[in-house]
Amino acid sequence: AGQLPAQRALTEVLFERGLLKLVFATETLAAGIHMPARCVVMRQIDKGDGPGKRRFFNGSEFLQMAGRAGRRGLDVRGHAIVGPAGLSTTAVDGWAANLLSSGPVPLRSWFSPSYEMLCSLLQGRSLNEVKVVVQQSFSAFLAELKDKSGVRGKSDRSVRHPREG
Repeated sequence: AGQLPAQRALTEVLFERGLLKLVFATETLAAGIHMPARCVVMRQIDKGDGPGKRRFFNGSEFLQMAGRAGRRGLDVRGHAIVGPAGLSTTAVDGWAANLLSSGPVPLRSWFSPSYEMLCSLLQGRSLNEVKVVVQQSFSAFLAELKDKSGVRGKSDRSVRHPREG
């Protein structure tokens, strides 16, 4: 986390080539890179949630980090070791029980095309290419699911070139 894009790319390449044996990562870094490892060790199972507040990882956050364990095509299985520092066994047991019994966290798209974003996309692409970019967004996928189920909402927007009016 906090790395420039070029640093992140270099870290991934070095890790894939086996030149980095150990990477310390936050949940944010784990979500933004492709670095499968044989083993993942988590020293914390909680995170900041506002000024002076902490909360345990939810199922999606835990899976994002633990899911890095096991390299496709190389390992039969991966290992995720959870050894949270400073927490009582009772707290960890309660978190684990809740994690195993909870369902998936619903995904929501925050993608909201703006006039500025579309103009920026149009600088280097044709209108049809911009339409494809927007139509391939997670937001468009969710809108399509809603349309199939008969629910219609704010997502019924079309993309038009600013000069088309």
